[in-house]
Amino acid sequence: EQREGLTTIVSETKRCRDIVKELLNFSRQVPPHKTHVDLNAVAEKALDITDHQFEVNNIEVVRGLAPALPSVWADANKLGQVLLNLLVNAADAVEPGSGEIFVGTQVVEAEGRTFVEIKVADNGCGIPSEEQSQVFEPFFTTKESGTGLGLAVVWGIVTEHEGTIKLS
Repeated sequence: EQREGLTTIVSETKRCRDIVKELLNFSRQVPPHKTHVDLNAVAEKALDITDHQFEVNNIEVVRGLAPALPSVWADANKLGQVLLNLLVNAADAVEPGSGEIFVGTQVVEAEGRTFVEIKVADNGCGIPSEEQSQVFEPFFTTKESGTGLGLAVVWGIVTEHEGTIKLS
């Protein structure tokens, strides 16, 4: 009985540590280190990191990376963090065994300018429409064990790169 209690204490302490770590990362304003970045390479690296999780859960990943994509002026590590967060959220949203995640890049022309776009999509249940306006707010979560900081961090990184992010 004591062992069970101690196990719970250790588990909850680790969970608290992770929440504090996320809060500190969220509050830390580290300026981006921008260079010319191959967005396809950033996407492939993020997919390599998550590949085992997808394989274990029998989640299919569909790549739609545009060839000869122009480089972007960005912080590769921060964009990698964005993609990892989106991929982990997508993996959490799909059913193991029948889940599918799409990752694609493309060049987009809008308002007389050229943009590079990355898209992450999944065949999960989605977020109810009444909650969609809140997904990028700090501490909002649809997960039982989430902190609600992941997408807020994603939004912050995309914004500091003068980009846009949208949920559809």
